Amino acid sequence: MRSQANGKGLLSAIPEAVRATACANGASPFADAQVVEVHQFGPEREPVGIPLVFTLQKEELDESHVRAAIHERLKGVLGDLHPEAYTLRVRTHAPGGSLSYELEWQQAADAAEVSRCLALHSTNESNVTSGRHLTGGLDLHQCLHLWSETEQLDDDNLWYCPRCKRHQRAWKQLSLYRAPPILIIHLKRFQYTSWFRDKIDVLVEFPLRSLELDFAGTLVVYDLYAVSHHMGSLGSGHYTASCYRNSCSRWFYFDDAYVSALPDNDEEVAKRIVSPSAYILFYQRRLSADIPNGNHGMPAITSS
Repeated sequence: MRSQANGKGLLSAIPEAVRATACANGASPFADAQVVEVHQFGPEREPVGIPLVFTLQKEELDESHVRAAIHERLKGVLGDLHPEAYTLRVRTHAPGGSLSYELEWQQAADAAEVSRCLALHSTNESNVTSGRHLTGGLDLHQCLHLWSETEQLDDDNLWYCPRCKRHQRAWKQLSLYRAPPILIIHLKRFQYTSWFRDKIDVLVEFPLRSLELDFAGTLVVYDLYAVSHHMGSLGSGHYTASCYRNSCSRWFYFDDAYVSALPDNDEEVAKRIVSPSAYILFYQRRLSADIPNGNHGMPAITSS
């Protein structure tokens, strides 16, 4: 939505000279007496950690004071911002939870109308649900079904049509048409949105043996032979691995320079491996002679 209430007056108070300077350097200035956290974001980048916070007394919330505060603050940080940075996140305390604002620069038909160059989006963070808070868990076959479903691209991800040379709404579908000898499944453990970045700690159930998939009517069976684990958060974490060794028919756990043998039965191994830390799964296709006859009703993940 467009800026409202006290935000509208502050945004419209930004002079054209400061607006042009901020646009050229990828910054979106905003002032609010109740701002407690502001981060600069860029594509596929962590927040640079430079606070753009303005604290003004209520009697100073006029055009001259806001202009001066923004100008002085921008002079000190514009040189440190990455040129790819494009939005600001502003969080304020409000009844019922935190209120976040995201500001983006837009091209204005009339450059003199500064208020038209800014879009203000808000959301109540108390109502935002992160993937890490989901309950119950998922099954790997459910994930494969969702991965192969038809998806409509939204306005933020339009498809460029080579015929009409324009970006258009389109439908996208991902499919596997051939059964690879090695199937690597990368579980989505990190969530990136306009509002937050987070680690997803949802348990995904997956089999150690006999992952059965239907490729165009042909049953293909895979067995797990390695798992990459990630422990920790988005900002910091640790990677370990579990691997199966054919020569001794045993699972081993690798943690940096330390290697330990896992229990010698699938049930105990599954308790250690099938966990919210599982990040990348490595499956090996069985030979045709080792596959039992008949389709066991497992889902197909291909399309005609």
